[in-house]
Amino acid sequence: MSKKTIRIFISSPGDVQQERIIARKVISEFNELYSKFVKIEVLMWEDFPLTADCTFQEGINFFLKEDIIDYAVFILWSRLGTPLCSKFLKPDGTPYKSGPEYEYDLMRELFQRNGSPRILTYVKTAEPLITSRNTEELLEFIRQQESVKNFLSEHFYDAETNSNYAYLQFEKETSFEEKLKEHLKSLIHSQLGKNVEVREWEGNPYVGLKSFEYEQNSIFFGRRNLVYETTAQLMDNDKIKRALIVLGESGSGKSSFIKAGL
Repeated sequence: MSKKTIRIFISSPGDVQQERIIARKVISEFNELYSKFVKIEVLMWEDFPLTADCTFQEGINFFLKEDIIDYAVFILWSRLGTPLCSKFLKPDGTPYKSGPEYEYDLMRELFQRNGSPRILTYVKTAEPLITSRNTEELLEFIRQQESVKNFLSEHFYDAETNSNYAYLQFEKETSFEEKLKEHLKSLIHSQLGKNVEVREWEGNPYVGLKSFEYEQNSIFFGRRNLVYETTAQLMDNDKIKRALIVLGESGSGKSSFIKAGL
């Protein structure tokens, strides 16, 4: 009998690339951890074979079949995203301000109809770094921040019942990783049953004088902030990176940082 598949959709604007990397990493680790019981897949637009015969959002929608998504994870910070074309309109006839806003409404509609996907929303609270002095770019930055605030007010507060829907806040990437692991683990266990027992690592986790290898990334701890800071530098499209130089004394962990961390 084939194993059940749990599919997790990740939706976000472009200002949380670090968190998208973390989400992919966490889901990949969980797929290995629970491989005896279930197959866990991540659905991200970067992996979809988007074609030129349709709009960006139409291409994404082709893979968002209503019967295959178990969990939807939304990540927000200082941007809501780019407005969609007139093909995607709200019930009141106004256009959606972004893909994530449209995808959130789509996931909510599917949940109300089918009971899935379960939706997790994470909002980053750290102050975004503003480097531009261009007036138009600064105004767009302010508009995007206001769009995020309006989105949260509109979608997570019900004025009729005076009730709030849950979303979770985090400041640093390490906090996001911890929260996402905790929440997905709880949801997966509730879906698979209480008798699911997994061992997170087989064998000796201590490598002695050897360096940690790529395959040992799940037991490599203590360098998370450095890993995320370095990854952000490598992903900075505003600057050309010719090389990454890691300096340190012999035995300080340079090889482990590169192979198992970064």
